[in-house]
Parts: sequence; C-alpha cells; structure tokens
Amino acid sequence: MRRWRTFVLSHLPLRWRSPYGWIIGGGLLLIGIILILVRSLLSSGPHLIAPDTMSFSVSGRPTLLFAHAIGTVQIRAGSDGQVSIQAERHGLTHNIHLHDRQDSDVIHITSDIDTDLLTATWVDFLVLVPRQSGVQVDLQNGGTLDVEGVSGQLDLRNTTGAIWVTNDNGDLTTTTDSGSIAITTFVGQLTASTQNGTITTTNAHLKGHSILQADSGTINFHGSLDHEGSVMFHNTNGLIGVTLPKQSAFHVDATSLSSVLSTNFPGIRTDHLYGRNEAHGTFGTGPWAKITIQSVSGSMLLQAETSNR
Repeated sequence: MRRWRTFVLSHLPLRWRSPYGWIIGGGLLLIGIILILVRSLLSSGPHLIAPDTMSFSVSGRPTLLFAHAIGTVQIRAGSDGQVSIQAERHGLTHNIHLHDRQDSDVIHITSDIDTDLLTATWVDFLVLVPRQSGVQVDLQNGGTLDVEGVSGQLDLRNTTGAIWVTNDNGDLTTTTDSGSIAITTFVGQLTASTQNGTITTTNAHLKGHSILQADSGTINFHGSLDHEGSVMFHNTNGLIGVTLPKQSAFHVDATSLSSVLSTNFPGIRTDHLYGRNEAHGTFGTGPWAKITIQSVSGSMLLQAETSNR
C-alpha cells in the first residue's frame, strides 16, 4: 500500500501532494463524472434540439403512435439510432397543445386542439427515422401518413386517412379502415388491407408471399412479380384489377360467385363450376409466380401492359 501511494504521489504535481491537493483532485474527478452522466442522460432521453423539434434515442425498430388531431405525418430517412420529430403548426398555433412520451423504442405523440375555433387549425409532423431499421407508425385518429425512402420491416396503420408509400423496400404492411393506400416504386413483400378504401400500386415488384385485400373497396395493382413468389388478391364487392408486364411468367387461379375473369393473356381457361366462376391458366416460361384472385361479386381484370416499361 505504501509503495502504491509513493508511486501515485511521485506522478502528481507538487501542489496536489498535500491533503488539499487530494481534495481538489477528487472534486475535479467528481465534476467530470457528473458531466459524463449528464451528457449520457441528454443523449438517451427525449430532448429539444430546435424549436418544435424533439429528438429520441432508439436501439431497434421504432414505434410511433400519433393520437388526436393530426394533419400529415411525413416519415423520411434520418440518422441511425435517432428519431427526430418536428411539429409544424397551422392556424391558431397557441391553441395547439403537444405532448410526447417515450417507453423504450415506443414514442407517443398527442396533439390536442381547443374546440370551437373559427379558424382552421392543425399540426403536421416531419419525422426522421433510421433508414434501414424499419418502423411502425399508427395514426390512431386519422390524418395522412406519407412514408418515403426507408427500408426494413414497415408496419403502417391508419383509420380514415390515407397512406402513401414511395421509394421503399422491405417487408411492408399497410392497414386502413376507409382510407386509401397508394404505393409507388416498392420492392419487397406486401400486405395491404382496407375495408372501404382503395389500394393502388405503381411500379411495385413483389417478392415472397404478398396479400392485397379489401371488403368493398377497389384494388388496382400495376407492377411485377418475383418468379418464385406468390400473391393473393381478395375483394368482396369491389373491383380487382391486376396489370403485369407482357413478359411475365405466372400461374393464375381466380374464383368469383358472380363475375368472370377478364384477361388479355392467352392460355387462361374460364369455367362455371358448382355455382361459381373459375379461371385457371399458366403464362410464360417458368419458374412461375403464383397468382390467386378471389371475389364475391366484384369485377376481376388480369391485363398485360399496353406498352413495355
């Protein structure tokens, strides 16, 4: 012990070798530890980084829950391990009350607006999330959800509002009650579901096992299919329209109680069996993607593109 004390003292400045020096050194060390702890707390917890902009640290796929009066929520790619949320207030801004809470990787945002206002008042959000971590977003009371340029496991939910997805890839799930779903330039596996809304895809390339379904809405699919993938289109009373490249390769099975599959692809046979209409056929050179089309009373269309992209 004496040797250790002698060694330490020999490497300290002369003014620190007295008892007062030890006190000063210990105080400086304590201040350093406190500064490190404060910086750690600020970097891990929610904190304000700009006016109306909050930053949240996340360790995995973030979940964002937006409640009450929401306008448009834009989701864009940002930095790894961070979620930033910028609020843009419109109208009578002093009547907008925002609240946030974080539980691990789950972030709650609530927007309350005073009632009986004579001027239209709302709040939009710009949200930056890690580019490749995926994200779950739930607009619990409507609004518009606009997601662009992110990848991974994407789970997007809305009630009466729309969901727009652009330039994304990965495993995508979109769900609405009556809002429309528009997907543009997407690569990956897709599960899209709505009750009364419209599902529209443009330039989508589906992989894996995809499902597009509606109760009484409309499904319009424009895109292509991976040769080893499968997709099911299901609608109760609305239209199912599927448009594929002329060079596609697929096997199709279509069934409906009242409508007949309309197609300009050759080699697809239609029959009326056991009280329902069926269509079956294979087109192109294998391997073939598997297409299933199911409808109760809505129209069914399977068309080749009029021109090559």
